[in-house]
Amino acid sequence: MEPVGLVVSRRRVVLRRVVVAAVVAGAMLVAGCGGKSEPQASPSFETTVTESASPTPSPAASAAPSPTSGGGDGNSAPTFPNSAKAYAQALLSAWGAKNSGRIDQLADQATVQQIKDSGYPNSSWTYIYCDGDNVHTVCIFRNTHGDVANVKMLETQLGHPVAVVEALVNKTTYPAVATDYVSAFVYAWQQGNKQRLQRYADNDVAAYFAGKTAPVSHNAAEVGSADGFVSIKISTSAPDNAEYSFKVRVSNLGKAEAITACSPGCD
Repeated sequence: MEPVGLVVSRRRVVLRRVVVAAVVAGAMLVAGCGGKSEPQASPSFETTVTESASPTPSPAASAAPSPTSGGGDGNSAPTFPNSAKAYAQALLSAWGAKNSGRIDQLADQATVQQIKDSGYPNSSWTYIYCDGDNVHTVCIFRNTHGDVANVKMLETQLGHPVAVVEALVNKTTYPAVATDYVSAFVYAWQQGNKQRLQRYADNDVAAYFAGKTAPVSHNAAEVGSADGFVSIKISTSAPDNAEYSFKVRVSNLGKAEAITACSPGCD
């Protein structure tokens, strides 16, 4: 039989082992039953936005088409110039481009018919001047053929549709008779129509008369012909008060540049 003290000591050792085992087992049980684990790092995401992934604007955010100075092509609203000069230029531009839709926006139907009847003159126009009263303004343009366009507009309609109420073109004509041809040249001189002078005569002759003050009136007469040319003499009134002799090529009568020379001084 063992001594009592030794028995007690062994029991304490066994008891400690049981307690330690129980603690370990309890810890394992807690871990297995959803106990708090060590925190983990949050997941990260990378998004690449390309041009094709741009968001489509909602209908409320989409801006309405802005008006342009053109004729309303596509969905753009047409605009109308506020000044007479710009309005007339817009009409002539549409006329030259054969843009009937734009012409209808700028001119009334009587004017549209005038334009149709006039056909399509040379479209290289030069602005000359605008003049008018409190109701209408008329703007004058010339093209490289010497044609004169008169565009008449209702002032209260500037900046709005259908302001043009008249569009007339005085076209350069080429007489078939030598005296009439030279008289047409003098008339262009009186009108200050340098473009038309250049259509009737060669550059030297046209430039000479373009730089001189035109007479109020003149007389023209044929004084001879030879080698396919006709000589025409004119007498001018004040302030020029002079006489000139023009050489006219017969084969060019009815066409441009029939006047080839003149004297004195213009050769």
